[in-house]
Amino acid sequence: MKKSLLSISIIFTLSGVTQAVYAALKPPSLLEPLKNDKFQIKKPIKFSWLKISGVTKYRFIVSNNAKFTDYDVTGKCAKNTAKTCFVTTTQSPSYKLAATNPLLQTKGDFFWQVQAIGASGGSTVFQGNNVFNKNSGEVRPFSVSDTLAIPKIANDGISVEPQIAAVGSSLTFNAMLTTELTDGYTIKIDFGDGDFKTMNGSGIDFSYTATFDTVGEDQNFTVSIFDANDDLVDSSGDSFTITAAETGSSGGMQRVPLQPINSTPVKPVPTVTIPSVSNPLATPNATTQGNPILFSATLSNVLPSNYSVKVNYGNGLIAMNGSGTNYSVSQIPTQLGLQTFTVGIYDNLNISKSNLPTGTFEIVKSNTAPTLTFNSGATTSTIGATYSVQLSANDIDNNLNVVVMDWGDGASENKTATNGAPLTFTHTYATANTFAWNATAYDSSNANSAAVSKTITISQPVTVENFVSGSKTFSYTKIANDGSVLPITAQLGTGAKDWACTKDNNTGLTWEVKTDDGGLRDKDWYYSWYEPDASKNGGSSGYTDIASLFRKPISCSTEDNCNTYAFINAVNSQTLCGANDWRMPTNVELQGLIYCSDGQYNKLTEESLNSNNGYGLVCSSNRDVLKTTFPTINTTYFPDTKDNYLFWSASFSDDNPRFYGSFVWNVGFASGSNDSSEKDYPYSVRLVRMGQ
Repeated sequence: MKKSLLSISIIFTLSGVTQAVYAALKPPSLLEPLKNDKFQIKKPIKFSWLKISGVTKYRFIVSNNAKFTDYDVTGKCAKNTAKTCFVTTTQSPSYKLAATNPLLQTKGDFFWQVQAIGASGGSTVFQGNNVFNKNSGEVRPFSVSDTLAIPKIANDGISVEPQIAAVGSSLTFNAMLTTELTDGYTIKIDFGDGDFKTMNGSGIDFSYTATFDTVGEDQNFTVSIFDANDDLVDSSGDSFTITAAETGSSGGMQRVPLQPINSTPVKPVPTVTIPSVSNPLATPNATTQGNPILFSATLSNVLPSNYSVKVNYGNGLIAMNGSGTNYSVSQIPTQLGLQTFTVGIYDNLNISKSNLPTGTFEIVKSNTAPTLTFNSGATTSTIGATYSVQLSANDIDNNLNVVVMDWGDGASENKTATNGAPLTFTHTYATANTFAWNATAYDSSNANSAAVSKTITISQPVTVENFVSGSKTFSYTKIANDGSVLPITAQLGTGAKDWACTKDNNTGLTWEVKTDDGGLRDKDWYYSWYEPDASKNGGSSGYTDIASLFRKPISCSTEDNCNTYAFINAVNSQTLCGANDWRMPTNVELQGLIYCSDGQYNKLTEESLNSNNGYGLVCSSNRDVLKTTFPTINTTYFPDTKDNYLFWSASFSDDNPRFYGSFVWNVGFASGSNDSSEKDYPYSVRLVRMGQ
């Protein structure tokens, strides 16, 4: 059914009540674009609004902010605001913003409104920053971006001229779009027979001219937009009338268009069945940064030609490979964290044509395995002796956890590790054999270091026998600070290849050599006997500091800890001669260093020592008068041994059972003597270890 002829009432309003119209002037209602519509940069945009009676022109305004601060009451944009503000006047209730307009050259968010201006110059109140807002009109946002804009047919964008024509006359059908026709898209017209004809034009304006010979009113036509795959994007219709009058005779009549016909046209191409997508997977579901992930999905049926399967995990659309119904692609995501991806079917303009199922995957920071370093540890030890190894671990990720030690004899242990801090493991081997221990560091992600391994030879403890009367053969070797063997000409020093220890080739024991440099092992220091371990101290730990027990000033390199225990720890911390298992010698081991220049030796036993009131001589000829050279030690290999010094052993005296554990055997190198003393006496210490 046709509309009534509105043009008659419009003329009446304009000629009769212009002033009254101005008095009731209101802002026009905005038609398009709709709120928050998106448009493509460098493409034209059509704006339209409802026509208002009594209005002579409209002021069309665009700003990049809702308060229109770049626009003033004079009806102009401020200076240097071409990219943020635009204003113009027009008599038409529409305006096409050209593609060359500065506002459309870059991405941005904008707002638009229309101001109605009456015949006397009066206008609706503009909604702006510096203008009174009473009766202000609608402000509508839109945005310009680099994404693909889908064109649509503008409201009232379909027309025909003339609207009533005679048989044989030519009619021109016009179509205006909201935004420029996208590349690959087409706009076509159908006069009701399903035969689509492509319209002529460019940008947002298109037309088609045809001649009709069929008489009838309300003959329908439809204008439709199709994408590159000939899928329908938008459609709108109208009607026209062909009369039987003579050619070219329109009778001066004006036709009011019917309401648009929004029927879906018949597509000119066969229908394409788009498969659905299912089972999107990321394999592996979680991995470290830098490793690939295989994205895959399954289609419900075979993919049609000119379509592709693509994945989007945050880096844009990426084409997947495959055939039939299975598709996949390998990628290396770089963003850390739990993420979502989609898989879908797209046309050649990257427009989604299917469902978009989602999946998840996680990228975690790559983990670097820790490193483990061997600091010190001997290659030999004896049954029952405490064997010690020092290691240190590092982890650049700062998630170091433990170091696990396998001793090679069936025993193992682990210790919590701190980044860069030395870690000491101790163990006692029960049998004589060759064992290979190995240690490995682990972080909190269970990544492990390369194993550190060493071979250690465990032997029976060496028993040093005293000699009965007769000669004794001595054989010594000089050992360097780094544990290497030196010639007899080597000199004492602190360098890696300087002499610091002496090995007894007969017993296999290696001895500390005293110095005269004021350092840790100086010959002038002396110590009280102290051992906190109850399994080693005979029931009496001894004394930690002898300075409080004597009137004369007493000092040592360990200052306020002048005791045997502190000295042992200090020497081991320096890994003297490449080892950290130095200990106190037994009484028998210490006797083995006594050298009697006349070759006359006593074999001292516990019985002989106890029967002699705890006093005995290894050098037998020194009983009444000193007859041997002193000190009674080989000074070539043990220099700086004072002849009046007594040296502590680790052995307890039992000459008085009531005081067992309170008295300890000591050896004097003035006459080659052996005696016992209470633990608070100030004596020297010479440490020993098994092996080189």
